[in-house]
Amino acid sequence: MLNFNQDLFSCTSPDRAVHPVLNDLYPDCSGAEDEPTLSDVFFNRKEYSCTEESQLPCQEGHRNCFHVKDTCVYRLSKYGHLIPCRSGEHMQECFSYECNHKFKCPGAHSIPWGYLCDGKWDCLHGEDELTVHGCAGSRHMFCSDLFRCRDSATCIHLRDVCDNIGDCPHSDDEAICDLKGITCPTLCMCHIYALVCSGHHFKSESFHQQYPHMYLLAAHSKIGSLDFLQYFQHLIHLDLSHNSLETPCKQLNGRGTVQHCDVSHNHITVLEKHCFCDMTNLTSLLLNDNLITEVDVTSFPRIPGLQMLNMSGNHLLTISNVLLQSIRGIITLSLAGNPLTSVGLSLFDNTDIDSVETEDFRICCLVSGDTTCVAEKAWYQSCSSLLPFNSMRIVLITVSCLVVVLNVVSGAVQHVLDVSKMSAFKCAILSLNCTDCVWSIYLAILITADAVYGKGFFLNEFKWRASFPCFTSLSLSFLFSLLSPTYILYMCLFRLNVVLWPFSPVLQTKTKALLLICISGAVACLGSASLAIGYFSVKPDIPTSLCLPFVDPRSSNSLVKYTTLGTAAFQTGISVFICIIYAILLQNVFKSSEEMSKTRCTRQSNKGLVVQIFIVSMSNLFCQHHLPVFPGGA
Repeated sequence: MLNFNQDLFSCTSPDRAVHPVLNDLYPDCSGAEDEPTLSDVFFNRKEYSCTEESQLPCQEGHRNCFHVKDTCVYRLSKYGHLIPCRSGEHMQECFSYECNHKFKCPGAHSIPWGYLCDGKWDCLHGEDELTVHGCAGSRHMFCSDLFRCRDSATCIHLRDVCDNIGDCPHSDDEAICDLKGITCPTLCMCHIYALVCSGHHFKSESFHQQYPHMYLLAAHSKIGSLDFLQYFQHLIHLDLSHNSLETPCKQLNGRGTVQHCDVSHNHITVLEKHCFCDMTNLTSLLLNDNLITEVDVTSFPRIPGLQMLNMSGNHLLTISNVLLQSIRGIITLSLAGNPLTSVGLSLFDNTDIDSVETEDFRICCLVSGDTTCVAEKAWYQSCSSLLPFNSMRIVLITVSCLVVVLNVVSGAVQHVLDVSKMSAFKCAILSLNCTDCVWSIYLAILITADAVYGKGFFLNEFKWRASFPCFTSLSLSFLFSLLSPTYILYMCLFRLNVVLWPFSPVLQTKTKALLLICISGAVACLGSASLAIGYFSVKPDIPTSLCLPFVDPRSSNSLVKYTTLGTAAFQTGISVFICIIYAILLQNVFKSSEEMSKTRCTRQSNKGLVVQIFIVSMSNLFCQHHLPVFPGGA
């Protein structure tokens, strides 16, 4: 039987015809090479017969046949040729022949309903374009009980739908014919090419035939296996989110028709080698909110069209340099919510990525300047070194040296002024000098770490946070923040005691002063160690790149919040108390000077005392200036 949609024949003769068709009983080529069967019938005396009883030959003995239902039906091919018999053998004696589900031209042949009101005369006298059929005004009046073609005024008889002949301009009358005989699976809803099985306890045994559906929505269905996918060969959209999948790689491998795949909110732990291999048309892949801890470097081979990859909310610790090399056309990548400890330095090399979603500022350090990547970072973080600015480096080195020098000078001055005995005041001064040196050690550790890690520090930040030197520095900084104001307070109290009660032994003896200083030091050391242990237990939640215990009181972490606010309140309270003591001291010094002038006694110079207080105060001023303990300081 003649194939109405067969390809054109290519003539070998020099004068090639327009639209020659093979074996249509009409020689198009000058050498008739497009009609080999016709030559066999006439010259070689061969005879052919139709293969089915319901067929009639277009020419006696010829192999081209037509179905009896096409008798007297006027139809043209896409090349403008009469079909099924180009010679018109099927159009004989049509005066009284009645055609089923066709429009009958009066006293002549029949035409498909799609030829009605199309602006061309297909009946002998143009009856198919008369106003009586609704061809004036609304051209759809005659479409009642007929199939209306998409984006067209054409309508066809329902019997012409799914007859393997495209009667509509866009052949949409043959578009959904593969759904005939398809039974919708149990507990699922079928809507044309969409199959919705979401929200039910999924049963693989419900699928027992090949399904032509292109959209499969099976979210929240408690799916643990994808064996049922063998019944779907034409899927474009696949939604398997919120299920119990653990290893979907084998069943998804090689599905070249899928464009969108959603396997988010499952129990996937590892993306194996060649997991999404040969999904050549895949454009978006959602893997977010799984339990993925490891991704093989070859998990995404031969996916040239992938544009969006979402891997947020997983447990990824490491991302290799070559992860994106097989999907260089990716546009959007989401890595938010992963506790990354190591990221490949050349992860985004040779990619055209436009947008990266992450809260890890290190990822943003790796992308190009044209890529959208927004991640909050603290003031002390940068895409280079631990100490982001040269000016900051210079200041910290200068401060560290000055603290050491000033405290050495302070100790020397104290030794020169009072060689004979160790007073309580002298004990406080020396203790304060030692406390300031603790801060210098902290600064020295930071400066050394900055030199060791260099410009690649941002990639090793988490390694640094978890290191012993960092938590040692954290303990030292907290120890200094407690002891420094405490020892300044003791120094003021010892001096006040001498001024107000010169003959009272309270707080004047070396033994009592040392006892008080040692107890305070022990309590501060214990508190610092406890804080360091507490921070170590929650280190992923606390940005401690500078190893400071005080980061931001607005932090959602309770340890950070209460440590910052508590220490700020402690230092503020002691500062106010010290100011009150100084005011009392000054009042008594002035009063004593007035009395001595009245009695004409020789006044003892307070020059040494003033020098000591100035040096110690300057040293602590440098140290306190770089400790962000106040709200919003970070």
